[in-house]
Amino acid sequence: MKDDVKKPMAGPLDSIEFEQYILGCLMAHNDLYYRIAGQIKPHHFSEELHVRMFEEMVRRMEIGERVTVPTIAAAFPNIQIGPGGMRFREYLIRLSGCTDVVLAIAYVPMLQALYTIRTVGGAAVRLAGAGNNGIPPDIAVQEFFAQIDALRLEVSDKHKKPPRLLSEHAYDLYSDLSARLSGRTKQIRVPTTYDLDRLLGGLGPGDLVIAAGRPGMGKTVVGVSFAHASALDGYGGAFFSMEMSDQQITARFLAEHIRATAHAKVPYNSILNEKTFQMAHAAYLEKAEESLRALPLMIDATSSLTVGELGAKARRIKSLLQRRGSDLHVIWIDYLKYMRSTDRYRGNKVYEIGEITGGLKILAKELNIPIVVLHQLNREVEKRENKRPTLSDLRDSGEIEQDADVVLFLFRQGYYAKNSLNHDFEIDITKHRNGPTGVAQLWIDVATSSVRNQGFDVQQDQVDLAGFGVI
Repeated sequence: MKDDVKKPMAGPLDSIEFEQYILGCLMAHNDLYYRIAGQIKPHHFSEELHVRMFEEMVRRMEIGERVTVPTIAAAFPNIQIGPGGMRFREYLIRLSGCTDVVLAIAYVPMLQALYTIRTVGGAAVRLAGAGNNGIPPDIAVQEFFAQIDALRLEVSDKHKKPPRLLSEHAYDLYSDLSARLSGRTKQIRVPTTYDLDRLLGGLGPGDLVIAAGRPGMGKTVVGVSFAHASALDGYGGAFFSMEMSDQQITARFLAEHIRATAHAKVPYNSILNEKTFQMAHAAYLEKAEESLRALPLMIDATSSLTVGELGAKARRIKSLLQRRGSDLHVIWIDYLKYMRSTDRYRGNKVYEIGEITGGLKILAKELNIPIVVLHQLNREVEKRENKRPTLSDLRDSGEIEQDADVVLFLFRQGYYAKNSLNHDFEIDITKHRNGPTGVAQLWIDVATSSVRNQGFDVQQDQVDLAGFGVI
């Protein structure tokens, strides 16, 4: 460690002098901690002693104690600095001469940046040496990107917004509301269906929405139908299908599009199977394929994405949609089970899920759009006489309930009654951070991936085929 303390000069990867200045200023001005808390962490420091000093300072300030040269010196009684054996207390006295708070705050992003460079550089070195260590190339690359994903989340913009007066936030909120009420800007809440939106008010920007249910309850149906409906209304979307192939999910969107625009029932499984496909439906498919080109909806069928990988794809999709004159307004993920965590909590399923949902919440805030995640509940629901899910069914699934702004539970009585003619469908808004809870009674047809308001008139599907070139 360097014995002298001086104002930092930028050097390659060397953050020791930045660390010295920040630590010294913290001892001289304890209030500095509350201005930089959350922006720097112990592991951002490159010198091990500085890591321990910062941890001790944070521990004391979090319980309301003053941090001074004597208190820190007493915490490390046997420390000597450098080859000359400088006394630790003398080193602290030199550090405490760093008293310019403005300068210390300016050094925080430099400390963060150097930590980022060291981390990426270290990961690259390990990747380059993987062959010599007997690590298969595909595993080495996967581990490299997992580290980069974790770093991307850590240096997210969530801590980079400076604090502002409440009055400034209030002015922005009022200006935004006035613009939407006057029609100068588009409503930023993404619609679903009328009956659900009466309670939900649409999907809000920055919200993490969990739509959960047992198999057969209509999770993918909800994702497809709502994603399609919002795209028809002009809201750009990205649908990540991690369970199904691109053809399987596309068939479901085609079936829903035909149902919504041509009022005809063409089951998605018949689209996938030439043996059951009816030639009379070919015209519907042709018309649907043409009209779908105008929808601002992107499909990605990549399996096992991390939050970092999904975020990178989302930014790419946002750019592509903007080139088409739209934007990215909502993300749909089908479904949570098939997302992959980094190696940080490998083997601990609860923490792995918490890392994913926490990362998705950060991503939703960063992109300022809702992210809807479909999630499969465990088998405990099946053991009860009343099969309707409750929040307790989420509590063994990491921090899903804590991270979610909205929790929707899906229930279809016809599934348990084995009655394919029962189209009753419930979406229970069990948690709603910014609004009321309640149950929306809807209509569902799994065969065409369609969700409608209750009382949907099936007779609408009886259309004149002549308009579609069939007769």
